[in-house]
Amino acid sequence: MRNRKTIFFAFWGLLLVTTSCCHALKGVTYDNVPELLKGMASKNPNVYRKAYKDAQMLEKSDIPALFKELENENPTICAIAINMLVGTINDKEETTTALKNLLKSERKVVRQSAALRLTTIEPSLRKELMPILVEAVKETPEYEIIAASLLGDIGPEAKDAVPAIIESMKRHPETLYTYLAALRFIGTPEALEAIKPYEQEKARRKKLIRPVSMLADNRIGSFLITTAFLGLFLWSRARRKKGDRLICWPLLFPVFFWGIFALFPLMRDPFFYGLYGFGTCIGLVIITLTALIPWLASLLWRKKHTAPSTPTS
Repeated sequence: MRNRKTIFFAFWGLLLVTTSCCHALKGVTYDNVPELLKGMASKNPNVYRKAYKDAQMLEKSDIPALFKELENENPTICAIAINMLVGTINDKEETTTALKNLLKSERKVVRQSAALRLTTIEPSLRKELMPILVEAVKETPEYEIIAASLLGDIGPEAKDAVPAIIESMKRHPETLYTYLAALRFIGTPEALEAIKPYEQEKARRKKLIRPVSMLADNRIGSFLITTAFLGLFLWSRARRKKGDRLICWPLLFPVFFWGIFALFPLMRDPFFYGLYGFGTCIGLVIITLTALIPWLASLLWRKKHTAPSTPTS
């Protein structure tokens, strides 16, 4: 019996080891690299997860297949191939050399994708890559937002990119904050003139929500408001148990949301404030009024319908 157990565990242990070794030695062959990249580009989360897991086994022997996929007509496949190429080559110098070679590609998608990845590896090359980044802002919707942000990081020396960034900003109002930041960092008269109307609107909104933002930005203020609403809720709940018809449950909404700001003063984050500050403050006002109005209405109703006590003779 003991020998059978030994043979059983030895067999499964050997199978486990050999399977792991086979996966380690197998890598990804040339034939399935195209399918792998298609899986990475899939919108199906299950397909993407499987492809991403398989992509972890890419080796240097798969580099020729990745280079061949740079000729793919699908720009998404090209971008994924470049990302996988960078991830496969572990040496920084080798990676930089490979990306610099791709800058000479006649295909703009390959050229621009390589430039974007190169700026993350060697930030000092951003000025040198500025013409390709400007090209990406002008011609490639997939890259224009991130390219505009990178041009903003260059500063005043990216003044030639200002017209392209302004045009791209008009095409993508949903990412206005990124473009405004880029133009602000470049800081040329043309850039500042372009963002002037937005800055004026921002100042007007900031002035409008200043009382709320001051409380939301102050941990003590947020804590006091949270405590006040919590106290009103507990008092109203106690009165309700005694028969008073006070509406108390909406008071929990400001307790929760103001409590978030008491614990995490998000308004101090310039990025959060720039993107969501106005909407957040308006939301806090609406939540506060949604809690107060029913409560005050029930309180007034209680006073109106409570008969005064008759004095005894």
